Amino acid sequence: MARTGLLWSMPFLVIMLGISIYGWMAIPDGAMVARHWDINGNADGFSSKPVILLGQPLLALFMIAVFAIIPHIFPRKDNLEKSRAFYLVAWIGAMAILTGVHGMIVWGGATGQEPEPGLILALVGGFFVLLGNYMAKSKSNWVAGLRNPWTLTSEHAWTVANRMCGYMFVLTGIAVVLSAFLLGMQWATWILLGGTFSAIILSSIAAYFAWRNDPEAGASSS
Repeated sequence: MARTGLLWSMPFLVIMLGISIYGWMAIPDGAMVARHWDINGNADGFSSKPVILLGQPLLALFMIAVFAIIPHIFPRKDNLEKSRAFYLVAWIGAMAILTGVHGMIVWGGATGQEPEPGLILALVGGFFVLLGNYMAKSKSNWVAGLRNPWTLTSEHAWTVANRMCGYMFVLTGIAVVLSAFLLGMQWATWILLGGTFSAIILSSIAAYFAWRNDPEAGASSS
């Protein structure tokens, strides 16, 4: 699984390095580049050219290392292997989003044109659709999925909660993509935040009741 993730990560890392090389030539020395936008799409955070062009690829390298190491050091490796599609979607999806953000930031700094952060929200929405689909099929593990005291002590609670959370993530992702194009960044942001928190809270409540009604979990916790 880690080898597959590493192989898929390399093209994204190469693209990020290519973007940085382009940015080094195109962005003026001493320029402050917008790297963060508020809910209305206005730039409210800036960094220097070296921080932007070196920081993002270094962050990607760190993220790749973390994703590659985690499967080797956490318990329930067999279940994590059974959830490999979910784990790899999270890994590669995160790399895709980071690459998209890097490209948008560097393009804005190089051309002086106002980026469209709403496009990144649409990308995040698509990521949620994929993530939720595979989350609903995941097995109990300590790394990926909705993890709390009830899902980690009851296979039934894990299945109920992660299936519910996964479906809610899919619906949230679809709503975010549509709102990013039709309603604007502000609506997309609120839908993303509201949908995510609602999915986690409601699925955690469902996990508790599933755990309460699981005879095996009750026997193991007594």
